[in-house]
Amino acid sequence: MPTRTAAEQLTAAVAERAESDKAFHTAENRRLLADHDLASEFQSAHTPRTMDPRSLALELDRLLPPNRNAVYDAGNFLQVIPYISGLGPDHIKNTVDFASVGMGFGTALGFACGTPDRSTVLFVGDGGFLMTLGELETAAREDIALVIVVINDAAYGAELHFLKMRDMPISKSVFADIDFAPVAQAFGFQAYTVRTLDELRKLAPLLLIPEGPILLDCKINAAVAAGYHTETFDHERRKA
Repeated sequence: MPTRTAAEQLTAAVAERAESDKAFHTAENRRLLADHDLASEFQSAHTPRTMDPRSLALELDRLLPPNRNAVYDAGNFLQVIPYISGLGPDHIKNTVDFASVGMGFGTALGFACGTPDRSTVLFVGDGGFLMTLGELETAAREDIALVIVVINDAAYGAELHFLKMRDMPISKSVFADIDFAPVAQAFGFQAYTVRTLDELRKLAPLLLIPEGPILLDCKINAAVAAGYHTETFDHERRKA
């Protein structure tokens, strides 16, 4: 039996619940969620040449097309996910299976080709992007309307923070602050280096109605660790 058929039959067999049984669907909860300011959850940690990744995500959420796909590679930058709204499970793909870095670009190309009625945005760290840099040529040659947001901390961010937490050398997890915009431009992309939210806001017209392949090299503060990394480390330490 096809998976979709099985799911539809299971859904049809489940009795409809009364509104009184949906404790989290109350008007009060809906109002609390609608009024909640995500920016209140953290203190922005910008530097003169980098952005806080969470603040970056909130700004991108406002500037990118509402009708969009979101594809995520793997890495410390995944801390941006809670701050980027999604339209539903058919609009989002997280390629973090087995924590494999570098799976996002190819997935995003397929997503973009399969849903030409929506803009597709790839969120990728600089480490994963370096592994699949050659796909820039594919996107440019096929004129795929893909927006690539490189969340660039000049490191394999997850490894960087795990090593720091364990007081181990970090040299193998960091690399140069590569400027990807000129590289992407050479392939035919509209590409920009972004170090501040003000620089990002100037690109609002380009992002709202993307045409052709676009790349944003967004420089972020590498000192901001994803909360789930620190939680994992704290859990390990308690068990030790």
